[in-house]
Amino acid sequence: MHNFYNFVSFRHLPPFICVIYISEALFKFDSMSSRTVRLLNRHGYYLEIRKTGEVVGTTQDNMYTDITIRTVDFGKVTLQGKKTGLFLYMKANGKLSTTTLSSSECDECVWKEEMNFLRPGFFHYCSNVYPKWYLGVTKRGKTKKGKRTKAGQRSTEWSRL
Repeated sequence: MHNFYNFVSFRHLPPFICVIYISEALFKFDSMSSRTVRLLNRHGYYLEIRKTGEVVGTTQDNMYTDITIRTVDFGKVTLQGKKTGLFLYMKANGKLSTTTLSSSECDECVWKEEMNFLRPGFFHYCSNVYPKWYLGVTKRGKTKKGKRTKAGQRSTEWSRL
């Protein structure tokens, strides 16, 4: 039986680098993958994208709380209201807004989807353009400015239903 390192011929690299390289090479990326979910934060609010373009948190789940998550790149997604067709993005001042432009036309529409390892089943959505700003809804249901968010806050932890 062949030794793993001889077969791959990465003997000069540490073992963990070899495993990462091989796993990325074997990973088949589907750029068209999407799923429809409802995002519920730890305060108990669903993310709602209304037909007027307003983004709010609501305790009622309705047709405007259906969010389509589309994969753009590894760990990067877009959030689109299923009923409205509007994409969620973060403005330069940290406010959440919507647009009809897709991720190929609007860099602000791309979000990093980060898994919360302290609370399995919860995710953070971090702006791709503003890396320390997160998608958040306060305990009163209002959207939180990106400047006031941090990873680990209840308002920024989302469960997919």
